[in-house]
Amino acid sequence: MNAMTRIPFYGNDLITVKKDGQIYVAINPIVEAIGINWPSQRQKIASSDKWDEITMPVDAGDDEQDMIFLPLKKLNCWLYSIHREKCRPEIRYKLSAYQEECFQVLYGYFYGVGARTESASIDSIEQVLADAASSASVKQMHCNGANRENSGVKLCIQIELPLCISFNPQDL
Repeated sequence: MNAMTRIPFYGNDLITVKKDGQIYVAINPIVEAIGINWPSQRQKIASSDKWDEITMPVDAGDDEQDMIFLPLKKLNCWLYSIHREKCRPEIRYKLSAYQEECFQVLYGYFYGVGARTESASIDSIEQVLADAASSASVKQMHCNGANRENSGVKLCIQIELPLCISFNPQDL
């Protein structure tokens, strides 16, 4: 069996394996961590040959569990195929965090470029965003984009969310 690597991410582990010189990422734990529907994601992956998925057994305590792995280079494509508007409101921020940062953290881990090695707790991010939900500046950030003077951007910087959540190219 290929050696698995577990990388901490928002209080969960990203499970990876290197096979034939390529890095693969286990999808099952990501789906579970975000809180999205596993059967629909499994169907999406199985219905197309574009994902180049592999199935491998993973040690799950007392036994082994088969998990689906995608190549790291296809992880963001799959994550962004999950539409926020189709998800329950309470998991949208977690989905956004995975879409914006998961690939970056994994790429940084394996190639040592451009990623933090620690992530903020998703619970703390959700709490800050929930507390700020009634703030006009946060609503403006989500509705109209934001410039660097907007307090919504300061909030994103403070909790280390990627700025592309609030980035508007017209603000340049």
